Amino acid sequence: MIEKTPGFREYAGDYQRQLFLMDHAGLPLKTVLEQLDLLGEEVVPVLRKEFAVGRPADVPEAPTHACLSARARSGASTATSVRW
Repeated sequence: MIEKTPGFREYAGDYQRQLFLMDHAGLPLKTVLEQLDLLGEEVVPVLRKEFAVGRPADVPEAPTHACLSARARSGASTATSVRW
C-alpha cells in the first residue's frame, strides 16, 4: 500500500483524501480494528511524508483532525480559514 499509493499522484494529481476500505466482506471486528491501528500508526504517517515531497506551493496541506481541532479551539471559522 505504501509503495502503490504515492504513484496515484501521477494520474490523479495532488489530492488530499484517500479512502481505504477496512470492513470488507464481513471481516471480524478484531481484524478491522487491527487494520485501523496499522493504518494509523504505520501507513498514514509515511504517506503524509511521501505526499508532502514535491507538493506544489499552491496546493494546501490536507485538513487533519489536529489542525481542525486547533482552529476550533482558537475560535476560527473553518468555513473561511480552511482552503479545501
